[in-house]
Amino acid sequence: MTFSPRFTASAWMTAPLLALGWMIAPASAETPPPPAIAPASPVGGPSLTLYQSGQALVTEHRTITLPPGPRPLMLVTFDGVATEMMPSSAQVLLPDQDDKAQVLQLRTQPPVDEQQMLRAMIGQTVTLLTQAADGTTQRRPMTVVRVDPSVMLQDDHGVLFDIPGTIEFPAIPSSLSPTPRLSALISGLPKGEQTVPATLRYITGGLSWQADHVVSLDTDQEHLTLTTWATVTNTSGTVWSDAHLALVAGTVNNAVPRPEMMVQAAPMMASRGKANDAFVPPQAQASNGYYLYALPQAVSLEDGETRQVALGTPQHRPAELVYRVYASLSPHGPRGGEHDDAAAMILRFNTAKDGQPLPSGTMRVYSTAKTETKENLLLGAGSVQATPAGQTVSLPLGEAFDITATQSQTDFRKVADQVTESAYRVVLHNGQDKDVTIQVLASPSGDWKIIEESRDHEKTSSTDVRWLVPVKAGQDVTLTYRIRTSF
Repeated sequence: MTFSPRFTASAWMTAPLLALGWMIAPASAETPPPPAIAPASPVGGPSLTLYQSGQALVTEHRTITLPPGPRPLMLVTFDGVATEMMPSSAQVLLPDQDDKAQVLQLRTQPPVDEQQMLRAMIGQTVTLLTQAADGTTQRRPMTVVRVDPSVMLQDDHGVLFDIPGTIEFPAIPSSLSPTPRLSALISGLPKGEQTVPATLRYITGGLSWQADHVVSLDTDQEHLTLTTWATVTNTSGTVWSDAHLALVAGTVNNAVPRPEMMVQAAPMMASRGKANDAFVPPQAQASNGYYLYALPQAVSLEDGETRQVALGTPQHRPAELVYRVYASLSPHGPRGGEHDDAAAMILRFNTAKDGQPLPSGTMRVYSTAKTETKENLLLGAGSVQATPAGQTVSLPLGEAFDITATQSQTDFRKVADQVTESAYRVVLHNGQDKDVTIQVLASPSGDWKIIEESRDHEKTSSTDVRWLVPVKAGQDVTLTYRIRTSF
């Protein structure tokens, strides 16, 4: 048994409002008539404020077409809302009518299917289409008796339970919609045939963006070019046509926008350029502790589409590759042998004080230094946190193949109860064809003090110490130090 709705041009009387699920008292001389249905048609494209958490604030401007005559209650239908709309977040905002207009109820409905169509047709006539032996289609008008627990159709010839063909419906009733629908029961709307503006606002899932930072690093010149892209993804099950996008950088609790942000985004949307204006990458604008990027032109997003948009302008900044070795300590007992470690490579640079902040996201670093093979290299990639303008970015890239450290413990002794001394040797090797400075970092435990060292250290925090060791190209340098530790 298959039900596939086929629609003809025949007229359709409005289905009973009880099919909508609204609780309405029976009509009498003392009760008002049931509410009329008024569609709310979109005016222009929607405004989408996207968050990095995978949700978006949708704002749509619509026009309610009111029928003639007075109506104490009006059922306003907003068709085409997002499939993943969060019903509890929906708001219908009406113009100031001396506080007369009031939204009493909100209801969401999924797109129409066969079962919904049949329920709306109970007591009415549909057409059963069957195929005869000669291949012709036979049409049999039948009345829908019930839908649950099984479909029952009836005509003058009898009753059918096992439906042998396809059911043809005259049209989609006004109580249903081929797209997801939000219905609002509203009182106090103006009387008479006219149009009323309304704003629909809600949060939906399936719309998100992430920042992708692309760095071109010239290690010879110690310089980089940073370009930031917004990667916008639409998996909401909805097609967004001529949408105005604003991207929010920052962490919002529970991905629910603050009311102030809803207000702040509106004027930014109004300042968009015309379709034939030259595209200017959106610049970050501070708003209530977050940053907003408003795209200057409307875009259309298909369901399942991913699109990249440049944010801001490329930043050209001085940069350095830091080579770091982490000291291996053994303050509780002697340890024999040697072990080799490759130095970690870390990219460090400062964002411009008068430049753009960096939204949290993925940073990929490519080398533009000339090599014998003239091939570009991916030096590494990682996540960066949201970074204000004028702050330092440190991104681990990987391990340097030709910069190594051979570490060993050369002495251990217990000088008192709960007090030990350990001595260490670190042989740093630079296999590159240029001089480098290698950082050796140590994090001693307990109450510690460096009592001997071949090179002065600096204390970077209450628990960390660092030696900066210059090593010429192709050479080795040995660092030694002794630590006294109390437990």
